[in-house]
Amino acid sequence: MLSMEIYVEYAFIENFLLDLSLCYLALKFSKSPIKIKGVLLGGLIGAVFAVCYPLLKLYALYLAESLRVVLPFGMCLCSFKGCDLKNDRGRYALSVLSFYVLSFAFAGGVYGICAIFNLDYAYVNGTIVGVPLGVCFAVGVGLFAFIKRFFKEIYKRKSKTKFFYQCELTLNGKSIRANGFVDSGNLVSKNGKPVCFVTPDLFFDLVGLETSSLVMDELAVSTVLGNKKIKIFFLDEIKIYCDGGENIISKPYCAVKTLTGTREYKVLLGAWALEGQEREYGI
Repeated sequence: MLSMEIYVEYAFIENFLLDLSLCYLALKFSKSPIKIKGVLLGGLIGAVFAVCYPLLKLYALYLAESLRVVLPFGMCLCSFKGCDLKNDRGRYALSVLSFYVLSFAFAGGVYGICAIFNLDYAYVNGTIVGVPLGVCFAVGVGLFAFIKRFFKEIYKRKSKTKFFYQCELTLNGKSIRANGFVDSGNLVSKNGKPVCFVTPDLFFDLVGLETSSLVMDELAVSTVLGNKKIKIFFLDEIKIYCDGGENIISKPYCAVKTLTGTREYKVLLGAWALEGQEREYGI
């Protein structure tokens, strides 16, 4: 039978640092405002509960288990700066969820490393004890790096979707809908008229093989290989559906371009696509 001495002060310090880190990372990943004193208080609450948990479990099992489940709600609430649950309940809920995910991931990582390297540890009253601090540190650093990258990709994708809009392109009475992306860096214009770009497959769906009816023009552009001229043509109009309404851009120029690096849109627009409800650019 495995036996070991557990020093209360060591258990308190370890749990304080662990819970403090979990509170901080949970709010950091949910992009919630952080109150440093609150993070310290959350870590203190978690550490006190961890030390008292074995005794509490002996005399009040259901209370101990209930507190173990709901305590992260209070710890995150203490750490949340200026928490207004009416307006910030989404971020608060995400911070609590992040706390649970981090806790399970950390425990799983420690178990995994101990199993792989055949390290001795014990599971006493719901707590892992006897694990080298180096293992905890390695798991914490690896977990932080992984989840930071994970949340970064989520927020990157989320922020990017703010610029996606459903478009309807019309040419010679034929209309096709496609996803458009508003790129504020697209300042390409011809004689004051804006230029949008479409993928070759969308151009073929809209025009087909017959291009004789297109009103063609040329546009000089600069590339890394030097200056070149590309073919552009007039559309009848583009409708951009946004904010519950639609922006109608009449007689914009259009050019064909392979939009590399994404399959999420087929039309590249400029900031002009969201300016006003209706604009017309005559020939």
